[in-house]
Amino acid sequence: MYNGLGRLGKAKPHQKISVQRTSPLIWWAACSFAAILGFSRLSYGLLLPALRTDLGGSYSAYGILGTMNFVGYLFGTLTLPFLLAQVWQRLALNLIASCAMSVTLFASGWSFTLWQLGVWRFLNGFFAAFATVLTLALTLECIPAQKRGKASGLIWAGGAIGIVLSGLIAPFILNAGNTAGWRIVWMGMGMVGVVTAIGFARTRATFSSFSASPASTQESSSARLSPQPLWVMLRPLFQPHRLLFLTLSYCSFGCGYIIYFTFFIALLEQQGVSVLNAGFVWAGLVLLVH
Repeated sequence: MYNGLGRLGKAKPHQKISVQRTSPLIWWAACSFAAILGFSRLSYGLLLPALRTDLGGSYSAYGILGTMNFVGYLFGTLTLPFLLAQVWQRLALNLIASCAMSVTLFASGWSFTLWQLGVWRFLNGFFAAFATVLTLALTLECIPAQKRGKASGLIWAGGAIGIVLSGLIAPFILNAGNTAGWRIVWMGMGMVGVVTAIGFARTRATFSSFSASPASTQESSSARLSPQPLWVMLRPLFQPHRLLFLTLSYCSFGCGYIIYFTFFIALLEQQGVSVLNAGFVWAGLVLLVH
């Protein structure tokens, strides 16, 4: 991964240390993304038939629950810039957010009504937004610029691995004949998520002394001292010559894949596909997509 070290010339000391020591950090970041994407966000669609069997309710109600998770994620994404302007300990903030995300997933397994589950799904999305942005940013700032593309790909691949693991493991628990099997799955995922959050925080803490150059530190400090109004930050998203069409494209993509992943397994089971086979299809689909 780091064979190009000899071609870097006179690299800065913190860059040399980063090249030699970032493999465990990238590994833990990938594990964190497995918990964020594979467990926290997309396992909902895999467990939807079991949820409906145990808690009742229509597909419309569960669609609303999925929307609440999205609203929480959107609200968290919009809140994060303002919070970063006030909070200097980003690693501590990420640890709190990642653990809170996993705790809400664990608590979801104790839901006995759709209202309870809806509250936990909203909070789960809110904290997942923090964890997604901060985990990626805290990792990539320790990676030399020419290595960040590959590192980013490996981190996002962790999310795909998490989805595959959920598709391979969850059906065996759900197929055991216990209607509350989905509770066991989510509580187990929540505990694993806490472990990955702590592991990432401990590993990332070793890079604190050389994670950023003086110039980037000054820029970060000035950004904290003079945060921009929300409308100024969002304005490029609505300007045709800036990011409007990219925003619309990404919005359409997000709507499509979330709806598909939410109700795909439910459709398979309605067609008579067993829980075990549906899990294999889920895992295979994710491998092809990623």
